[in-house]
Order: sequence, then C-alpha cells, then structure tokens
Amino acid sequence: MKIFGKIFSFLAILAIIVVFFGCEPEPESGLPALTGTVSIEGASQVGQTLTVDTSSLGGSGTISYVWSNNPNNSNAYTIKASDVGSTITVTVSRSDNSGSVTSSPTDIITAHTPGLAYTLINNNTAYSVSKGTATSTVVIIPSVHNGLPVVAITDSGFTSYSNMTGVIIPNGVTRIGNYAFFQCNNLTSVVIPAGVTYIGNFAFDGCISLNTIYYGGTSSANWAGIAIGSSNTALTEAFRYYSSGWHFLNGIPTEWVTLVQIPAGTFTMGPDIWNNYETFTATLSAFKMGKYEVTQELYQDVMGVNPSNFSSNPAAGEIQARRPVEGVSWYDAIEFCNALSIREGLTPYYSINKDSPDPNNNSEYDDMKWLVTMNESANGYRLPTEAQWEYACKAGSTTNWYFGNDESELINYAWYSANSNSRTHQVGLKLPNAFGLYDMHGNVIEWCWDWWGNLPTSNQTDYTGAVSGSGRVGRGGSWDLSAEYARSSLRNNGDPSSRGNAYRVGFRLVRP
Repeated sequence: MKIFGKIFSFLAILAIIVVFFGCEPEPESGLPALTGTVSIEGASQVGQTLTVDTSSLGGSGTISYVWSNNPNNSNAYTIKASDVGSTITVTVSRSDNSGSVTSSPTDIITAHTPGLAYTLINNNTAYSVSKGTATSTVVIIPSVHNGLPVVAITDSGFTSYSNMTGVIIPNGVTRIGNYAFFQCNNLTSVVIPAGVTYIGNFAFDGCISLNTIYYGGTSSANWAGIAIGSSNTALTEAFRYYSSGWHFLNGIPTEWVTLVQIPAGTFTMGPDIWNNYETFTATLSAFKMGKYEVTQELYQDVMGVNPSNFSSNPAAGEIQARRPVEGVSWYDAIEFCNALSIREGLTPYYSINKDSPDPNNNSEYDDMKWLVTMNESANGYRLPTEAQWEYACKAGSTTNWYFGNDESELINYAWYSANSNSRTHQVGLKLPNAFGLYDMHGNVIEWCWDWWGNLPTSNQTDYTGAVSGSGRVGRGGSWDLSAEYARSSLRNNGDPSSRGNAYRVGFRLVRP
C-alpha cells in the first residue's frame, strides 16, 4: 500500500493484493481462501481519514481489521499527530481461517501541507493547530479548515519553532495553549484576535525577539480581560497596537495600506480654469481612503509583478519598496482592487468582462475596452471617484492647494518638478492634509473611476462621473510636473490602457 501526502482532495489509492502466510488450501468442505484486493483511500495529513474497501475480497466468514481507531466506522483510520514521521500498516484476518494478510507499509505520514505551515488537529468539534513539519517564516492560520472552525492553538503547538518570525491567529480562536510559542526566539510579531480569553502558562516564554502585538481588542481594558498565565514576560514588554482596521503585507499588518476615515460632507467641486469647468456642489457619503498611494511592495505582493520604471536607485535614506507603484494602466488598477479584495475575503467591487467591448468607451486609442461595471453593494476595494478624490484632497480647504495659495510652501507637501530630482519618492515623507492623507499633491498622478467628460452644473450626491468618454480621469500632479498641475481641482485625462505616460501615474484605494 502506498498513500501519497498531497493536499486537500488529492487521494492516494493503491490496491493491495492479498496473500497467504504459509496456509494450505482449505478442503472443499472448509472456508475458501481469502482472495482479491483491499483498497485504501485517503490523504496522509493529520486530521484526515483513511478508509478501507474490502468489497473485492473473496471468501466468506468474519473478516476483522486491527488498524481502526474510529469508534463509528470500523473501516476508517483517522491520522493523528502521533502518526507524523511513522508508517501505517493494515492487517486483515478471518477468525476461523488460518490465513491473514498484512499490507505493505505506507509512506511516512507527514503533517506538512503546502501553503499551510502548521498541523490541523481534529478534536471532533473543531481544529486546533500546531507547527507539524512547518518551515514557513510567517504562519497565517485560517479561521476554518475542512468546514470546521479553528478555535485553539494546541499546548506546546509551536514550541521552539525557530523559523517563525510572525504569526496571524484568526478570529474564532479563544485559547492559546500552555507553551504554545515557547522559545520561538525569532518571533517578532503576533496578531491576537479579540476573542482570545486565555493565554497559557509559558505560552510566549523565551520569545526574546517579540516586540509587536497586534491585538483585535480596541483598548487596553480589553487586553486586561484576557487570563494570561505565568512566565509571559514577552507579552508585557512588547508594544501593542489595538484594532484599527489593519491590512496585511507578507502576512504582517502594515501601515502602508492603512485607510483613513473620510467623513460625509458637502463641498464645492472646482474650479479648474484649465479645463473649462467652474464649480458645482457635491454631497458625499462617508468613505475610507488610502493614507498613502499604493506602494511598489504592496502591488508586488498582491499581483506578483512590479511594473514601475523607478524600481531601483531610491533617494538617499528612502526605502525602494515604499515608493509609489507607477507605470500602471487604469485596467491594472481595477484588477489590483479586485485581487486585494479577494485576498482579504471581501466582495470584489468590479465586474470585469474582457470579451465584451464597453459601448461607453469612445477612445480611438484603447484597444482593450474591457467592460467594467460597479457592484454597489460590494465591500471591496475600488478607485476613488473624481468627486471623492477632490473632496478628500481639499479636506475642507478652498485654496489652490490644501495648505493654502503660497506656491513656495508646496515643497513641504509635495514631490514635483521643483524638488523631485526627476524621480518618485517614498510615500509619506511630506506633510499630510487635514484628513491625514499623504502625497495628494505630486509624486504620481492617481487614477480615478470616472470617465473624462463634461461635469454637471447642478448639485450632485455621490457623483460617479460621466456615463461615457474617451479616457479616464487622473488627479494630483506628478514628480515631473510643475506646481500648477498639483492643484486640488486640476483634472487630467488619460487613455485607460496606457502604461507609459512618462511613468507618472499610480493610484490609491477607497472602501466604503
């Protein structure tokens, strides 16, 4: 018998030919010899079940199996944590026949599942987790596995797991067992959900590198309500962040995708004297907007590529990966929004049909013309509308730039042609506006949802732009453009399929 240790539904099936062990043929009046095959199916993972099919065995009489550990099914064997590193054999016998059959052993049972850096252990109602044969540095534990909720970190589950630098414990876990992360000396950060009520003795003892805890509760009072066992000095010394809508990069919460709450309000949109629109009154519902432009590291992490022209040689002291992504088309930005939504378990905001040309796309240059529509009820990421972008940029101001009308002050708030040294810069290094948003002026132009078209003259509520057009709107100025282009109300028009445009175009995110 041979069972293959593959993930999920991959089944290992091997027929075992039954043989006799030194038995003479039965006389005609006796029981016939056991003949045929025994089939064993299952996946060699902890918590998975192997089952036996004996329907093809010949002979008659009582056939028994000595390998079963399932009280509800004598033909089943559930692989346990203690089976890791060992083999399993099956013995088939008949009580009143002199013959028995012992199968060939399985391959060594392994708890490692590619993509999951831990072992899931079924305790009849839920799963707890431990490291198994894990090798990953960041362990991201799902909240559900095989239809059952994950509710605990088992005692000694990750003891001495020196490979691990970070772990995300999902919502639904209530117990972190004794010695759970004992002597994980390279563990630097841990995400602990608000539902945890017990952290065991020595659970984080010896975690000498632990310096950051992301806790799902909203205050220190919530943290104080957790029953924490003895010898957990690392927990008390680590810095704690309380829940504020974290997002994750490479498995670790990061501020580079932090969203800022933008309140509902009414403002005057415009004027943009260069593009012949004066003003109209726009009323907007509350929304959340990215604190920063989407960075190269975030785009790379989600999409697996970095299209940026400025992919090396950052300015002195700046972090290359935290420069804004650029060289992206409007379609690239839309696909990124959906991909990030899916990764975070959100409903994608955009429906994308690449086979049906958009009848509202009047561009003579766009040879893609994907039909992209909005799902208004979705909670996923999206591009800002032009009205949302201008409202968020102005942050209550009515001046050329959100800080005022003095162009000489712009160097403190934006990267543009006068100070950029002909390149983009790490996001967040200039001063923010009153909403706490960075780089709304300069660095890269930011794609918006709207078609480029004539703007209304009457008051609008949650305005989403023209119904058709030949290009999409971009806002915000760029590293290679003058101060005038960075004004809060200036509009830009771009071909949605273009990735060039002097590598000056990126985007930022919005969610409801």
